[in-house]
Amino acid sequence: MTKKQEKVMSEGEKLRLIDRQLHNIHGAIRSLAYFRIISSGITDDRPNLFWKSTKSVHIEHFVTAWSKCFGAQSEDLHWKKIVNDPCSFRTRLCKELSLEKREFKKYNKQLLSFRNKVVAHTDTSLQQIDIPSFDSALNALAFLQKELVSELSKLKTEPAVHKGPADVLVWYDNMIEEAGGIIGKAIEATSEMDEYH
Repeated sequence: MTKKQEKVMSEGEKLRLIDRQLHNIHGAIRSLAYFRIISSGITDDRPNLFWKSTKSVHIEHFVTAWSKCFGAQSEDLHWKKIVNDPCSFRTRLCKELSLEKREFKKYNKQLLSFRNKVVAHTDTSLQQIDIPSFDSALNALAFLQKELVSELSKLKTEPAVHKGPADVLVWYDNMIEEAGGIIGKAIEATSEMDEYH
């Protein structure tokens, strides 16, 4: 699609898109927090299908939501749909992540490969599943959230008010602490329960 063919988005459309992007980002970050809390609370010495399944669902949701923002450009929630200067955004994102552009591209491919081979499809040829580090993905989502909030401040349409956390990384840390206590107690309370396999 050429620049001339691109549809100019109204402020109302932009507001709705940013709202959906922010909702996606917050859901992804919440799922990553829950995945990490559950991972630290369950052990392999006693199989517990409920918690293992719950953990899997959360990481699958995180990877899928992340992919909506940083995967295929055809995704409705891809960052390029809202960012006016993609080159500047990519440069600042890589700087924020302390990655060279080629390193970010490689990391991006690694996460998308995990999504494609494990989450969205089943690659039966895999001997083992390598779970990538999700720290850079979390930081990329935090960076995108800041950009979206900045875009919101430029809109004249009311209500262009961000109702989510001001800093998603602080929110993430608080969630780890608060939800960690709740989930930890739930894991402990169910540790002696038998499941029919």
